[in-house]
Formats: sequence, structure tokens, C-alpha cells
Amino acid sequence: MNKNLYVKNIPENYVEADLKNLFGQYGNVTWNKILSDPNKRKSAIISMDTEESANRAREALNNYAIGENTLFVDCLQKKSDRQRILSSKIHENNSMLNTQFKDCNLHIKNLPDKCTEKELSDEFSKYGEIKSLKIPKYILVTKVGDNLKEEVVSRGFGYVCFANQEAAKQAKEEMNNKTLSSFPDSKRPLLIEFFMPKIERKNVLMQYQQQYNPNARQQMPLMNPMTAFSGSSNYGVPFNMSNPMMNTKQSKNASIYQQQGTSRGGMPKPIPTFAGQAPIAQIKKEDDPDINYYNSIEDDSAKKEYLGEFIFKKISNHHLSKGLTIDIIGKITGMILGIDDLSEILDICRNPENLTARIMEALSLLNPNSN
Repeated sequence: MNKNLYVKNIPENYVEADLKNLFGQYGNVTWNKILSDPNKRKSAIISMDTEESANRAREALNNYAIGENTLFVDCLQKKSDRQRILSSKIHENNSMLNTQFKDCNLHIKNLPDKCTEKELSDEFSKYGEIKSLKIPKYILVTKVGDNLKEEVVSRGFGYVCFANQEAAKQAKEEMNNKTLSSFPDSKRPLLIEFFMPKIERKNVLMQYQQQYNPNARQQMPLMNPMTAFSGSSNYGVPFNMSNPMMNTKQSKNASIYQQQGTSRGGMPKPIPTFAGQAPIAQIKKEDDPDINYYNSIEDDSAKKEYLGEFIFKKISNHHLSKGLTIDIIGKITGMILGIDDLSEILDICRNPENLTARIMEALSLLNPNSN
């Protein structure tokens, strides 16, 4: 039985006696308490004597106008129940929008750092009506002398949702691998794909992994490390596939890799050094994040910043990062921190195999012509 009610949007001049008189019209009020948040907005918890009287009060007083305030009255719920109901509503709403605007929403990568939403709208509105547009941003805090400087920085990607599929398709075909007219000197062409919900994206990723690397769990197909930066066309070829462009010596070493087998997650087991071949560089072991401290951080953006320091260091010391500039390493770090799931970012930070896969994925996006 739920005899407790939660009330918000209470007028500022209301006190507990006023609420008791108002709700007392529908039954006996056994207990009530007015709460206030830092913004001085009032809410209250009210206990009625019976469930029937609580239901009568809720039905009568929900959306009840008191001057300029409209009361919100509902059953008092546990935080876990509220979160579950809210998550369910958000999921239903997102599913409805994804169905309604399927193949209308474009995910645009490699946006110039100074690109504004207006400039993006001006560029894409010529293809049709835009329902919504967004460039995600975050606050970058830097220390200048003894002062902290806050700057709003673009995450380097955005979303443009058209009113119909034809306009979205035309915009994708004409603008993919092109630069914005307002940034003609940009060195990175736009990479445009239809937006895919996270669940669908994971399903496609899993199918792609199983096709090339059945033993892999949550990583992109791994390329052969012996030719990753040799300039050959073997970039992105999994371990179990040969490349006719490899020389005899490389082919022999690759076959020994396969005979040695792979460890859990698809990465090769350590093998001895062959004559005339330099040992493959290993990831320099770095300290993992302090999980107790990480769990004590309440703000999600602060958690990402904390993990970002470790990820940047590990990428810098990774054998795949040899010859990469600090700018490229920073971009790879930013792409990893752009993942919504914090637990996935934490796993990348602690799992060398997952980190290797993400670096390869990022390099393939930053260098689309390398394949």
C-alpha cells in the first residue's frame, strides 16, 4: 500500500500548515514535510491515513493551479523505481524517434573545431528541411599561470536530422569526403554515415567481429602488427588472412604467428625473435586508474577527464603510436572519450587488447585512404 505522496511546484509562500489544509480535504494527513533545493524550489512529502485518500488527493490535486504555480502530485517512489520508469520512457521515446526518422539522421565526423551549429545548418539546409541539429561540446579546463581557464570545445562530430530520407541520402552522397564551404582549408574531409542506435551499432559490430575474428569479444578486427606502419596494403588485414603483397620473410613469420595461436581476445601469444627480425614492440605497462577514487567521482565528465589522462599516456607509449604526433594522439584519445558508456572507456583503459583495437579503429577513421 502506498499512502505517501510527492508534491512539487509548491508556491514560495506555502508552509506545511497550508499543505495540510489543502490535502486534508481528501483524508487525514498523518505527516507532511516541505523540502527546498539550492534554487529555493519547494517540494513536499505527504502521508495520508489510507491508500484511498492518497489516490483521491492525487487525482484531485495533480495539475491543480495555485496562482502561477501548477502542482505536480504523484505517488512517492524509491529512487531506483523512478530511474527505471524514467529509463523506460526515454527508451520508448528514442525507439519511436528512431523508427520515425530512420535513415533521416546523419552522423558527421571530422567537423572543424571552430565549426558552429549555424555554419553546419547553412551547409546542409540546402538539401532539405532540417528537423534538428547538434554539435556536442564539452568544457575544457586549462591552467594559465595560477588561473584556471574554461573553454567550450567541440567534440569534432555532429548530428543533422532531416525531415525525410531523400534529403538525408542526397546530403550524404554529396558531402561525404568533402569539406565545408566555410572551412575550405580543412585537411580532414567529412565522414558521414546514417546514425545508428547504440544497440544496433553493437549488433553490427559483433557480426563484423565474428566474420573476421571469431575469438574476439568487444573489439574491431585487428590488423597484422608486422605491417601496420610498413606502408603496405596489408593495413587492416586480420591475423588469419594472408596478403600477396607480403614478402616471403613476412609470410613465414605470419604463419608462425598463426601456429603459435592467439590469446584470449584475439591478440597473438608472445613468440621468440627470428633471425634478422626485430622483436615486435610491446605496450609499455602503465599504472591503472585508482578504482576507489574513480568510483568516488560523482560527475561523469570528471570521470572521463580522469580516465583521459591514463588513456593519453598509454596511447603515447603504445607501439602503434610510433611516429604519431601529439595532435593525432590527442584526437585518438578524444574519440575514445566520446564513447557514452563509461564502463566501456574504463575497460579500454585497463585492457591492453581493447586499447589496441580502439587505436586501430581510430587510425582507420583518421586515415580512410590507408586501406
